[in-house]
Amino acid sequence: DKVFSDFNTYGLVGANGEKLQGSFTMLDYKGNVIALSGGIGEKIVNLGYNRATDAKRQPGSTMKPIAAYAPAIEKKIVTYSTIYSDVPESYGNWTPHNWYRNSKGMLTIQRAIECSTNGIPVKIVNQLTPEFCYEFLTQKLGISTLTTDDINLPSLGLGGTHNGLCTMESAAAYATFGNGGDYYKPYLYYKVCDQYDNVVLENEQKPTYAMSSDTATVMNKMLQSVVDGGEGTGGGMRKSYFLDRNMKIYAKTGTSNDSKDLWFVGGTPYYVASCWCGYDKEQQAIPSTTIALKMWGVIMSEVHKNLPAKDFEISSDAKSYYYCTATGNLATDQCPSKAVGWYRKNGTPKVCTSHSGTALPAIETKTEEKKAS
Repeated sequence: DKVFSDFNTYGLVGANGEKLQGSFTMLDYKGNVIALSGGIGEKIVNLGYNRATDAKRQPGSTMKPIAAYAPAIEKKIVTYSTIYSDVPESYGNWTPHNWYRNSKGMLTIQRAIECSTNGIPVKIVNQLTPEFCYEFLTQKLGISTLTTDDINLPSLGLGGTHNGLCTMESAAAYATFGNGGDYYKPYLYYKVCDQYDNVVLENEQKPTYAMSSDTATVMNKMLQSVVDGGEGTGGGMRKSYFLDRNMKIYAKTGTSNDSKDLWFVGGTPYYVASCWCGYDKEQQAIPSTTIALKMWGVIMSEVHKNLPAKDFEISSDAKSYYYCTATGNLATDQCPSKAVGWYRKNGTPKVCTSHSGTALPAIETKTEEKKAS
């Protein structure tokens, strides 16, 4: 709570003197709520408004991995290195424009996530159909705050939902990328005992299948580029907080229209957390669009300061290969530019035919990943 309060000393005050608000939920990978903050400031009432569980705010780009990319990887519609054009397309009278106001040309799915492009996830939701993506979110990932009014491209492709998400459900959805694809409904207690130590209530949580373990690994690897990639929108996290690169982080930033809602959702091998900040009465232009990242970083770096760095467990069904950066297909020894991608079992691209040569074998899991040459 002190962490959130400190940010208001920087003059982040909205219209009519309204102070910046925030919420934060941290879970382990079996749904246990480790930490929760429902607002900024001292708690002065019981059963008050808890933004972590009750506030429904537009998730912005944090919607893209859970509504577009994960179901597309799961259905084998796309792979890590599938290439899409970043040029916006129109859908009726609506055209999604990139936040960077131009096109980056042809992008792999991995780089589209790293850069947080807008047009590509909308294209993917259109391919999958909004109905399918809505069902994936509500039936697989436990998102209960959406309505049938959200079965459309802006809501599911870009997070412009009618109601929104809360940080508790957001964190639980992202936990699937760090625990091998299992969904656990968040819970706040294990059991309740009477004065004689008899169990009165027991809260045993059982996972449900959200996605395959290799889909979870591929998503995890792609979302790590948000923090560690050269164009990652969460790059400030590594620079300011998690200095040890051996502590892996997967994450996604999110900003709604006019910066009314700012998000940072991500996980380490130990915990996953979702952070939102904004004003209770929606208003635009929060001064710093990185404030949710900073809040997440301050809290999570403190939690992890005495924990040894480690990597995520990699699914035995996920394999890494070199791919041709020109085609997105598996590279041959003659492809002039190659990078490392991660792929599902039986879900790899075809071998590149644009460059003659011999297909390269899978890379050993412990081999260091390399950027495009």
